[in-house]
Amino acid sequence: MTSEFKVIAGLSSAGKSEKAYRALLTEAHLHPDQQFIVLIPEQAGSQIERRMIQLNQEMFGHPGFFNVDIIGFGRYAYRIFERYHVTSGKPLEEYQKKMMVRLAAGRAEKELTVYKSSIRRMGFLQKCASMIAEFVQYGFSPEDVEKLSEALTQRGESGLLPAKLSDVAKIYEKYLDQMTRDADGYLPEERLKKLVEVLNKNSKGCPIVDGATILFDEFRGFTPDQLEVIRALDSRVKKMTFTLTADATRWDGKSFSKDYLNPKKNIYATSVLTLFRLQTALGREPGLVWVDHKKEDPE
Repeated sequence: MTSEFKVIAGLSSAGKSEKAYRALLTEAHLHPDQQFIVLIPEQAGSQIERRMIQLNQEMFGHPGFFNVDIIGFGRYAYRIFERYHVTSGKPLEEYQKKMMVRLAAGRAEKELTVYKSSIRRMGFLQKCASMIAEFVQYGFSPEDVEKLSEALTQRGESGLLPAKLSDVAKIYEKYLDQMTRDADGYLPEERLKKLVEVLNKNSKGCPIVDGATILFDEFRGFTPDQLEVIRALDSRVKKMTFTLTADATRWDGKSFSKDYLNPKKNIYATSVLTLFRLQTALGREPGLVWVDHKKEDPE
């Protein structure tokens, strides 16, 4: 069994989130025994929570709600880990990550060409840690980074970029080896991979997953790990709704015009491509609701 898959789309400031919040609060009011989750980017929490409290006051005469959680992917993962008593390590703190990068760079020092003299500089370690975090989050392996370096060299790329990427790949490889051997924990960027494992291993017994309704709001796109979490949730939650920014006038009822999908020509291209990625991840098309003054479909 799969969840109900719905997308609320429209231009910026068209009222997509407002429509989604009102619908979710209405359902939460009608079904106090069910759980409702608003999943948002981590930095957007307080603003959205204030708005939903205002709406609940306006709609039902009281500000509080007991069966609605407004959280990011990270906190949602922690809540699920707690429910299933997952205790195998904790995510590394920033200072721990920097220490691990420093040790990894030291172990790779003899193999480095460009960055050999930089591995003791705090600024370099910070940038390297951030880059490795991005690689982990988007599923890039050290081999992928090395292949990119080789491809740039074969293409005749001038400058130091290929050599820099090769150095970073070597540090990244040592870093992962070190994490496997020495670290009593995992990278924060690996949290969602761990969440997918937990969701797939434990088939029931989590109220904020099983039978829950989830609204994904304020996301322009999703990382591969986030898409894997969404895929894992699909067979367990009741409903998933996504708000996405797009122009209804470019929609012919089946697809968008080709030029609309070009990021160089359209600022909304990322959101539209996100719709296609969601369809691919879930294996079906969503119920599409337009919120736009020119074109609005009924729910």
